[in-house]
Amino acid sequence: MQEKAMKSNIGLLTLLAILLISGCDSQVGSDDVRTQSLELSLSIAPELSNGAGKGGGGLVLTDGTNTLDITSVGIVLREIELERVEGFDCDAFDDDQSGHDENECEEFETGPVLLEPALDGSVEHVASIEIPEGFYKELEFDIHKVGGEEDIDFVNAHPAFDGISIRVEGTFNDVSFVFTQDLDEEQEIEFDSPIEISADTGVTNITLHLDLSTWFVTNTGVLVDPAMANDGGAYEGLVEENIKNSIDVFEDDDHDGHDDSDRDSDDY
Repeated sequence: MQEKAMKSNIGLLTLLAILLISGCDSQVGSDDVRTQSLELSLSIAPELSNGAGKGGGGLVLTDGTNTLDITSVGIVLREIELERVEGFDCDAFDDDQSGHDENECEEFETGPVLLEPALDGSVEHVASIEIPEGFYKELEFDIHKVGGEEDIDFVNAHPAFDGISIRVEGTFNDVSFVFTQDLDEEQEIEFDSPIEISADTGVTNITLHLDLSTWFVTNTGVLVDPAMANDGGAYEGLVEENIKNSIDVFEDDDHDGHDDSDRDSDDY
């Protein structure tokens, strides 16, 4: 009888152990999110062809009559976030009743952050994050007009950007200019097809590309004086729309400034 009771106790202890282990595995499984590295890069210059070239460290554009030499560019971004395919608008987190975990929208930068990219066509690293595995469809960010109490530290560090979001310097037909833009607007840029983040993909890079060669040009291909695109200038509206239309984002694991899905295209 004693032996039978001992076997019964051993069986009960074994069952309890199995239940505890199963319970622990389930808890770990719910909290242990598998992540992979994701990089964000920026490119702003076109390939150095079709009227574009380097000159004195800048980007030189010509339409055959006019010559635009851009020597520096700065753009202020904030709230750079990546949105999942199965998801919801990241802005829903402004609503306490959204029911979503704020970690479900992956943030690269909360900002503001000043980006001053090279003008030689190279792709520059911006930020890296560890991101949960899954499919992602869209990059969201604000082109941010600097100002207000929340930007005091930023203004102290970058006083030339007080009240603006974009600043470009250079010459137009050998006459110096400074172009500023106070664009203050959220941008939502979808990938042509969702990007998969998984153990099989390894480190993934996405490139945010702003084609600077299209900013100061009419729809007929004529370059315009950036000084005439400043606040109240004749080309202010044209250049603002050109900037918004110049933005693209794509997977670019080889950091060459081209969408990886186009690498086999006849146009690539």
